[in-house]
Amino acid sequence: LKLVVFDLEGTLLDHEMNEIAGSPFAEHPCGDVIDRDGTLVQLQGNSRELLRELHTAEAYRDVRVAVLNRTGEPLWERECMRKIEIGNRETGPLKMTEVVDFPEISGDPKIDRFEELRRKSGVEYGEMIFYSNEGGNVDAVKNLGVHCWLCPRGITKEIWEESLNTEFSQPCHRQPPLQAPPQNPSTLMPDLNPTANHQAISQNGASYALVFDQIQELYPAEQLSQRNAASRTDGYWPFISKGVVPPLSLTYGEFDFFFFAQLLDTALSYSPNVSWKDCVFCDVGSGTGRLVFAGALLHSWKSSRGVEILPLVHKEAEKKLAGVERLDLRCGSFDNDQNLRGADCIFCFSSCFTSDTMQSLADAVGTQCMAGTIVITTDYMLPLQGNGYQLDLKEVKNGWCWLTGGASTAFVHGVVQSLTPA
Repeated sequence: LKLVVFDLEGTLLDHEMNEIAGSPFAEHPCGDVIDRDGTLVQLQGNSRELLRELHTAEAYRDVRVAVLNRTGEPLWERECMRKIEIGNRETGPLKMTEVVDFPEISGDPKIDRFEELRRKSGVEYGEMIFYSNEGGNVDAVKNLGVHCWLCPRGITKEIWEESLNTEFSQPCHRQPPLQAPPQNPSTLMPDLNPTANHQAISQNGASYALVFDQIQELYPAEQLSQRNAASRTDGYWPFISKGVVPPLSLTYGEFDFFFFAQLLDTALSYSPNVSWKDCVFCDVGSGTGRLVFAGALLHSWKSSRGVEILPLVHKEAEKKLAGVERLDLRCGSFDNDQNLRGADCIFCFSSCFTSDTMQSLADAVGTQCMAGTIVITTDYMLPLQGNGYQLDLKEVKNGWCWLTGGASTAFVHGVVQSLTPA
């Protein structure tokens, strides 16, 4: 593999230029752009993550990136690419134009641009892979000898990994192993947050440092592998026993406490409530209840709720937190009609979620939650509109989490309109 080619509209971007009002585009805090009428034009699926990985990962050091599109508004598309942010670095934001080596944007047919790509890059067709949301493009380009994959809802991690493993007969370096996770307890030891503020106090007056010590007593870092064991039985083994790779959404992980505590205080600044007292907190994918317990210690919630889909993990949470007041531990999915209902603040460690799962979570929020509810997700933003509901992106906040390699991005959303009346 020497050249990765993406269709721009519909595969990377969620809008076509002929659907929007157009230039000038303003940069949005989420890293995407807004056109002159306020329409958000954003990278869809896992586009941002994959473009960032192609630019920074050692495994792709010799791989170049191209985007192509047939459009009547090439200047608009180039402006979007100059302003869309892919990630951060020491010298400032990393923009999309810095990631793309060959921007083939013109009014010419897309298939004609591949000859130009071959000439400019020196890469033969058989060393290219092309991703498009349009079947006609895939069929036409495939006849050139280019490896082609259809992405009807944009490029996703699943399509990316499957395509590389299939077309180039080598394991994608992101592909999870088809085996049990390691059993040695020493293999899972979370690193301490180097940016943690041990003097910080929550809005409710709770010391971050003292709460962290209480969390460590009940959830010792050195026992993380034991807590992970229940998820292996419930989540991994049913798939592994059938020779199937487990879904990434079932990956067990524990989010950094200090970043989590900051996010609850940040979320309050966007809530219609003046404090979290007598409100309801909900942790989606709550595991053994660590953040449900942390939330209850940081703020005076009426109830701190955990929703966990894996029964054995849920039972472990019930056992560990037996006797703790103001907790509501539920076994089930977020799309159960009652599990998000009544929540004032929702947190979801969504770093391993697929785009389909993020869409399902947005639909559940829009169906079950009232306007004013605050929803925090990690590394992936929720879709902002759906059938009968609308969300608003309030803030994008960068922090630290050992499980995601140190850097983590949180998205703070607010429910503007929902299917649940106030």
